[in-house]
Order: sequence, then structure tokens, then C-alpha cells
Amino acid sequence: MKKFGISFKLYTITISVLVITVLVTSGINIIRFRSMYIEALMDRARADAQDLREGIYQGLEYFPLESFSDMTTLLNARLKHKFSYAYIADRNHEILYHSDGITVNKKLDPAVYGNLVFNRDVKSVIVSSGKYYEMVIPVVYKFNVIGTIHIGLPKSAVDDTVIAMIIQNVAVLILILILSIALLYIVLARSITGPIARLREKVTEINREFKLPTYAEDETIDELTTFSHSFDVMTNELVKRTKELAETNRLLEIELAQRTAAERKLKESYRELQVTFEGSINAIATAIVSRDPYTAGHQQRVAELSCAIAEDIGLTGEQVREVYLAAVSHDIGKIAVPTEILIKKGKLTDEEMGIIRTHPQVGYDILKPIKFPWPLAEAVLQHHERMNGTGYPRRLPGARILLQARIIAVADVVEAISSTRPYREALGNDAAMTEIEMNKGTLYDARVADACLKLFREKHFAFSNRAVIEKKP
Repeated sequence: MKKFGISFKLYTITISVLVITVLVTSGINIIRFRSMYIEALMDRARADAQDLREGIYQGLEYFPLESFSDMTTLLNARLKHKFSYAYIADRNHEILYHSDGITVNKKLDPAVYGNLVFNRDVKSVIVSSGKYYEMVIPVVYKFNVIGTIHIGLPKSAVDDTVIAMIIQNVAVLILILILSIALLYIVLARSITGPIARLREKVTEINREFKLPTYAEDETIDELTTFSHSFDVMTNELVKRTKELAETNRLLEIELAQRTAAERKLKESYRELQVTFEGSINAIATAIVSRDPYTAGHQQRVAELSCAIAEDIGLTGEQVREVYLAAVSHDIGKIAVPTEILIKKGKLTDEEMGIIRTHPQVGYDILKPIKFPWPLAEAVLQHHERMNGTGYPRRLPGARILLQARIIAVADVVEAISSTRPYREALGNDAAMTEIEMNKGTLYDARVADACLKLFREKHFAFSNRAVIEKKP
């Protein structure tokens, strides 16, 4: 414990309170015990006086009062409780008989006894006469007060008895005080100073963990003051750091606002790029129409079906937009394929097929310089890849094929089978659905294939006649 620790101070304050409480209680008990003891003694005196009066009444039945020649004997015989003295006075307050046998014909002090009044309600009076307390009761004969009986008790006897009782009371109180002090010490140590010490240790631990400045302890001050100083140091440092964090947060908000503005500008630029890109696609589609009307219509229908599949499998609006842009430009590379190959009605030679199969790479090369936030050119490059790795141009396995490319692959096959080709008539939607169902999970992504089948068989999807290039999902 420190020199003047919190335990010591609380201990001292509480002991002082207990001591004051004992002193006040003792003072109150002195007054209370004195009154109680006097009342108890006077009750005894009253009983003796009543007994004397009864004796006098018995004598008066047969003799006049003057005939009692040995009243002293009567008085002493009737004093059962051995009080100091007893005497009888007449109605003029003159002592007629005294238990000491000597004091007679003495006039009582009228200032003390002259105003005594007895009636039906007041049947006895206690007066203070010098060193004595006296119990005074009237002697009534034939409805008249003919005298009074006085029984005296020394005040010193009362004081000695009260002091003895108070000493006993103080001894009990001191014992209670000692036990209270011991209990208080335990309570203070466990319920007050203990938690304060633990709280101080926790504050020190927090300071150490967050590298906060600590307060140098002084062995001459108590734990509570030390804790208060440590807490103040920690609080001041936390306030300082909070202000620093607030300033940092303000700067971050400014930076965030600037970034938000930059992102807004970027989105606007992206939208402008989309408009420019779509305009470019329109221009290329127009050029393709002049060389191969089939290819331009094919891209439009593939884009329409690709968007429907993307929506069915739960892609977001932005993702559907990405699928649309890739689908509407997936065959853009055919602009590099000679027209005679594109419109040839007979079977293509291996060399001609090889030229046809270059269109994904050509489309990739055309789109790659355009900066998009997602791999548009890569989706165009992969739209002829297959889940089992048998596609072209890079024979990618399914796990490496973009979702956009998987969707376009299914839509491309369905549109090609169900539409008229330069070298054959249209085979119809049923043939296209058979192809997709037979190769679901092998050539085509199973989830995409199921969505396509549901669109045609349950939702009765049909290609529109208007140009998809004008549709902006």
C-alpha cells in the first residue's frame, strides 16, 4: 500500500465517522438511561409511598392522626426499597414525622412545594430538592388533602448507576466499533481499492497496447489520484488522436468527393465511348450488309437471344449490356473474309474454312485497342470455344471461357441452325434445340443451355424482325 493510499484515507474517514457515532450515541444514552433509571426508581418510591399512605389510612380509621406517637417506626417499616428517607408533611408544608426521627416541625421551601397541585389526573409529583429527588403523593382524608408523603433518593446514587450502565454500553459499542473497523478494512480492500487497482491496470494496458503516453507514478499519492492522472493522460491523448482522425476523415471525404467526380466523368466518358463504339458497329454492319447481308442480320439476332439468356440466368443490367455489346460485334472479324467465301453456296474447302476461322482473331485485333472496363475483345475472341476444349482458335477448356462468350456461343449456334444459310435452307428451332440439348455440358455451358431451352420451349421466344443494333438494353 502507498504511504497515503486510498485505502488509508477511506479507512481513516470511516473510523472517524464511527467514533463520532459512538460518542453521539453514548451522549444520547446518558440522557436516556438517566431518565429511564430515575423513572424506574421513582416507580419504586411511588409504590412505597402508596404503602405508607395505606398504613396511615388504616390508622386513621381508629385513631386521630395525633395519636401516632411512633410514626418514625411506621415510616421505616414501610420503606421496602430502602430509600434514603421518608417523611410526612401537613397541609401547611410543615414536617410532622421523619424517618430519621429528628427532623420535625421544619417548614418546607414554599418555592419548591408551595405550588404542588393534586387532582384526579395528577396523583404524584417528582421534585428536585437539593441533592435529592423526591416523590410526593397526597394523603386525602374525607375528600380533603390533609398532608403529603415524601420519599427521597440521592441524586448521586442515580448518577453512579447511570454511569455504570453507560460504561457497559460504551464497552459494547467499542466492541462493535472494532468489529466494524475490521469488516470495513476487508470491504474496502475487496470492493473499492481492488476494482480501482484493476481499472488502473486496464488503463495502463490500453496505453501500452495503443502506445499512449503514461503517467509516471508517485509513491506519495494514493491509487485513485494516480488512476485519475493516468486516465486524464489517456483521455487527452485519445482526444488528440480523435481530432487527428477527424482531420484525416475530412481529407478522405474530400478525396472521395474528388474520386466520385472522377468516376462520374469516367462513366460519362464510358457512355460516350459506348455511343461511339455502337456507331462504329453500325458503320461496320452497314459495310458488311453490302458484302454479306446474312452476316449483319445474324449478329443482330444473336445479340437479341444472348440478352434474353443473360436476363434469364440473373445477370445484372450492366452485365446484360456487356453481353449485348459482345454479341452484336462477335462476327465483326468477317469484314476481312473475302465476299466470295461469305456468300458461297456450296461446301467450303478446308482452306476456305481456315480463312473463315480467322474471324474471331481479326475481330479481337479490331476491338483490342478500344479501352473497355471489361474484356470485350476477349469475349469476341472466345465465342467459338467449347466447354470440352474442342473449339477455336485457342481450344480453351470451359473454366477459362468467359461467361459472355459461353452465352454468345449458344445463341450463335441456335441462330445459325434455325436460319437460312448461303449453302442451305433453315433447319428450324426444333433442330436447334435438339443440338443444344444433346451437347449440353459437353460443348455448351449447362446453365446457359438450360436457359435457352426454357426460353424457346416455355417462354416461346422468337427472333424479332427489327434490327437489334438499335436496341439498347
